[in-house]
Amino acid sequence: MTKDIIKISTVAFNAKWGDKDANLNRMLGYIETAAAEGSQLVVFPEMALTGYDDEAEKPKAEKMQSPAR
Repeated sequence: MTKDIIKISTVAFNAKWGDKDANLNRMLGYIETAAAEGSQLVVFPEMALTGYDDEAEKPKAEKMQSPAR
C-alpha cells in the first residue's frame, strides 16, 4: 500500500500594515525557499498580504481589505 505524502511549510511573520507590495515580496521569498527545500504547500498567517486592520474608525467600505478598493 502506498501513501501520498507531501511536505508542508508554515510561515509566521508580522505583515506590514497596508504595504501589500512589501508583504508579497516577503511571501514570495518564503515560498521560493520552501519550494527549494521540497515543500509542496506553504501556509501563511491570516491577513499576511495586507496586515491586520488597525483603523477601527474607518467605515468598512473604505478599509484596505474591502473588495471595492
